[in-house]
Amino acid sequence: MNNKKIFEKIITEKRAKSSNERPKYGLRKLTVGVVSCLLGYMMFMTPNVTLAEKVEQPKREEAVVEKSNEETKVAAQSKAQAIEKSEEKSAEEIADEKAKAEKELANYKTEAIKKIEKAFEDVDAEKSSKTLDEYKEEVEKAESKEAIDKIVADANADAAKAKETKTDENKDEAALEIGAETNAKDEVLKEAAPGTEAKNKDLEEKGDKNRDKVEPKANPLDFGLKKDGTIEEKNAADAVANKAELTEAKSYDWVKKPEFGDTEAQVKVTYKDGSYDILKVAITTPKKPDEREDSKIITKGGNSFEDAIDASTDKTPKSKQTLAGFAWIENEPAFGSRDDGDIPAAGKKVYAQWKDGNGVVSPIFSTVVREDGSFIFDLSRPVKNADGSFTEFKFAVDANFGVKIWAEEMKGYSIVKNGDMYSDYITRTHRTATGWNFTAGINYVDNAQIQYQRKPNVEKWLAKPEDQWVRPETPDGRWPDNGDCGVMRGIVWNENGETGGGVTNEYLFQKGNGDVAAVGTEVVASYVNDEVARQFDAWAKANKGYTHEQFKQAQKKIIEDYDAQHGVGSAIAETVVGKVDKDGNYRIPFRGLYGADRNVANKGAKISWKITDEEFGQLVKDDEVNHTDSRLWDKIIGLRVRHINWDYSYVYPLVPENRNVWMKMYEDNMFQSSYSIGGQMNAGTNISGIQFALLASRAQHNIINKDTNENFGKPGEVVLNKSQGLHNNQEYVVRWFRDGKPIGEAKKVISDKDGALSSFDVTVDNDLTQDTMYTSAVFPPNSKADKLDDAILADSFVARPIVKKVNKADPVKDGYVRVSFLSGEDGKFDGGATEQYYDILENYTLAEAKEAAKGSAAPLNIPNATPTVEKATFEAWKLDTNNKLQSLDAENLKLKDLADANNKLKEGVPVTFVAGYAIETEKSKYEPAYKEVAGKVGEEATVKAPTFTDKEGNPATPANVTYELGEGAPAGAKVNADGSVTYTPVDGDAGKTVNVPVVVKYSDGTEDKVNAPIKVAEKEVTPAEKESEKYEPAYKEVAGKVGEEATVAAPTFTDKEGKPATPENATYELGEGAPEGAKVNADGSVTYTPKDGDAGKTVEVPVVVKYKDGTKDEVKAPIKVAEKEVTPTPGEDKKETYITGEGKEVDPNGTKQESGFVVKNKDDDTKIKSAKDEDGNDVPAEIGEDGKIYVTPGTNVDGPIKVTVKDPDLADGEQTV
Repeated sequence: MNNKKIFEKIITEKRAKSSNERPKYGLRKLTVGVVSCLLGYMMFMTPNVTLAEKVEQPKREEAVVEKSNEETKVAAQSKAQAIEKSEEKSAEEIADEKAKAEKELANYKTEAIKKIEKAFEDVDAEKSSKTLDEYKEEVEKAESKEAIDKIVADANADAAKAKETKTDENKDEAALEIGAETNAKDEVLKEAAPGTEAKNKDLEEKGDKNRDKVEPKANPLDFGLKKDGTIEEKNAADAVANKAELTEAKSYDWVKKPEFGDTEAQVKVTYKDGSYDILKVAITTPKKPDEREDSKIITKGGNSFEDAIDASTDKTPKSKQTLAGFAWIENEPAFGSRDDGDIPAAGKKVYAQWKDGNGVVSPIFSTVVREDGSFIFDLSRPVKNADGSFTEFKFAVDANFGVKIWAEEMKGYSIVKNGDMYSDYITRTHRTATGWNFTAGINYVDNAQIQYQRKPNVEKWLAKPEDQWVRPETPDGRWPDNGDCGVMRGIVWNENGETGGGVTNEYLFQKGNGDVAAVGTEVVASYVNDEVARQFDAWAKANKGYTHEQFKQAQKKIIEDYDAQHGVGSAIAETVVGKVDKDGNYRIPFRGLYGADRNVANKGAKISWKITDEEFGQLVKDDEVNHTDSRLWDKIIGLRVRHINWDYSYVYPLVPENRNVWMKMYEDNMFQSSYSIGGQMNAGTNISGIQFALLASRAQHNIINKDTNENFGKPGEVVLNKSQGLHNNQEYVVRWFRDGKPIGEAKKVISDKDGALSSFDVTVDNDLTQDTMYTSAVFPPNSKADKLDDAILADSFVARPIVKKVNKADPVKDGYVRVSFLSGEDGKFDGGATEQYYDILENYTLAEAKEAAKGSAAPLNIPNATPTVEKATFEAWKLDTNNKLQSLDAENLKLKDLADANNKLKEGVPVTFVAGYAIETEKSKYEPAYKEVAGKVGEEATVKAPTFTDKEGNPATPANVTYELGEGAPAGAKVNADGSVTYTPVDGDAGKTVNVPVVVKYSDGTEDKVNAPIKVAEKEVTPAEKESEKYEPAYKEVAGKVGEEATVAAPTFTDKEGKPATPENATYELGEGAPEGAKVNADGSVTYTPKDGDAGKTVEVPVVVKYKDGTKDEVKAPIKVAEKEVTPTPGEDKKETYITGEGKEVDPNGTKQESGFVVKNKDDDTKIKSAKDEDGNDVPAEIGEDGKIYVTPGTNVDGPIKVTVKDPDLADGEQTV
């Protein structure tokens, strides 16, 4: 009901009890029930209610009640006093009092609704002036306890009167319903188990409603866009084309408000009598934002570097929603900063990804480094999630928002900075170099840094050949700790995380941040000999103002020339290898070269010299190696001093070329100082601080079978991921998160030799009720893995329940279809609700969705509808309509369990099911049947009274049943009071079953039609004798010759006693198989001219004799054909030899048998030449004295036998038969 009208109705009724105003009421149709209700209401309310004035028009006029001047004055004074009082209190006190009053009123409303619900138990909604829902709605809208008390009182009175009039009214209404539907044969589907046919059931729905008089018609609507980009709103009434005709309509409501992409909608048209229609309307709505032609929304891609989304732009740094920085190749070692001599990494790709505080991980984006080394990402495009929501590059209110940056690999170079000095996601508080502007509406990151550094000894001239390397001969491969003089020391580790705001441009070994010692990694250290060192010095002195690159190339040339002259590896004094221990430390002790330095062998007076000219610059002998006496390394006069050329040294970790290494001291492939960049040298050439961080600069972690958009997960599905590019053989911690919160246990895993992790799967939980973001993350080894902020790698996907139970006002998220269940005006659902709403994933049928969501936290529980009308039953669901059950076809009528709702749900096309009810009639409860009896023509037959069975097939007896003959009953048939039927069959019934129609009338006026069957016997008749049985025809044989016509006289006939007889009107025709040329004449005589093949045979011509009664006889006319006469050659007495006869079937049993052929006039020249079967097998054959040809076929003989006879008289001297 429209809220405004409800409120006006309340005001009207209140004023009518205490004033002279007369509200007008109009009733279009008065049923007995309505009149009873009205009279009862009037009697109950008298004398406070004035009878309504009679109105002529059917449309009701709402009474408008104005307040009196006095009432207005009092109200104004009260309000002024309240304001004055409130001004005396503080704002906090006023707010507290207001909140307290609101809470009090809310509790009061809850108790009031409980009272009304109790009062309305067992109350028929149509017998009360208002429905339960309408009273509850009035309570929710009430603004004072007094108003609520009044509504409760009205509801109690209304319910009491409805119950008082229930008995009488039920009788009256039942009579009206029966009268209206007495002759109806309405059949609707009854519930059946899935996979079985639904049986038909005769039911009668509740009587006509006012809504049935005029059906609403759809008015298709177009929805546009508002200025703010949201969909235009329209009233549901606009979708009804014939509102003027719907005089009884009370309100128009959307079952579900139209949203982007919808193509259909349903309008609920509610009438004054409480009934309603569901009107399906075609609508056109704007495309979803991401589906429009000009859309910049990202809906797919970005799952890997190869699939990265291009975010290149011509914007400048510090533009809104940008990520900017520089990428360079370190060419002037200067502790990691960008210097003039460094080279821009122009053309290289840079990648970026963000992660928000809820665990949503964005796609991977890419851009290209510009000529000046700068790069910039435009990250202003929103990324669409599966549910239609968006994730954006906005971190003004998200302190946990993080960014991860990668760079494209460059051959021969390590990536030592990936946007900042961190291996994990950088944030506005977890950074050293980048600048973050998290002002609302700005959201940019700048000064991101990509630095490429030459990989260690990639040029292969900075150490001796490996077979000249010196390794310790110890079990663990490490040098014994026997002093620090003449030693280089440092740390090598796998870099996993830095402290936010740490040292700019430097990685620190911090176990607390997850760094792991690179245990077992070998470190190779070398320095050049004195002669080569002096050549380096000389070149530098001669080339003032040289560049770093020029000096590097000069070193390389000097080394090559020296090795060419003195042998490969000779330019380098020592190459010594150390190994990293469990704490990350390594130690490399050198022998050293004799001499104070490369230019002076001894210091002080000659008398104190201890190094000879021959020893100067040579390696210290075994027995003089010393690492404990610093004096030997500090040029002390009078000692056997030694030195190393530490300023022309090169130290590097021995790792595969695909590893990225941060070289703290040795940033380029050349000999340089061992401590000038962050190192330390103490007395005794004790050099330390030579650090190397192994970096996982290209590490990736991806969920491989699901994502945050179209390929979302569902409950029960297993989701996989993969991690690669990590440190090899290192422990990591992995864990899944749900909406940013950790789930399950953190799990420790170890990467393989290639830096990959096995998938750590997750099964989507079955407790989802809403779209949920799952994030898988990789953490450093010491992490608790309880915060996504600490993850070094992450990826996410959206999981969605198959079914969501929702409220009417909830928007439908992308990919779901709104399915609404309405209880209908004549019923309610369990718990008293009249509406229930679900959102179900598209492309499911209702049955599939119900099965898929079984056992989940969001099952599809099809509501159980209970009728509020006496004797009615819930029969079926009406699909997208509220028309009468019997008027619907199978498409619009569905089983109670919706097992037959087998259409796939389609996004943008909401579905509505309305519960359909029917009153169970006597006819629907019983099944009558007559048992067939036998009958004879002329004799009365009696069919016993019918038997009845109930719906389960059990015997039953309906009360007060009457019977009458049905339409088309045969003349003379009679149905008795007990239902038995009598009838005397007539001649025309002989041999048939006569079904006497009977109408069974039940006590409620419903009827059944049934037949009483009588099987009538055939009438006994003596059959007439057939002509063919009375006569016997016969032809007399005649002689014939080949080539001469022979005539067989007409047949003679005899009767059963053998006496001559003549049938009347007999006719003749040739029978089947008659020889060609034979002819039967009208009198039955037969003519035929025998052929050569007939010679010596009797030809029998078949003849059919047809008698006048249609019966037939078959007889043969015989002609005995003489042998063919052969005329001998003149002058010779001998007759010619020839062969006559036809082949006969023989049995392959080894016995002599006639072939059917005869040799005429055989003589001594007549011989058998051969006899063979179809396979070429020989068959014994001979010519008998009588000229007959005999064969003796054995059991192996197959098919026809061909016999060849030789004789000069035969054509060509022989003949094969």
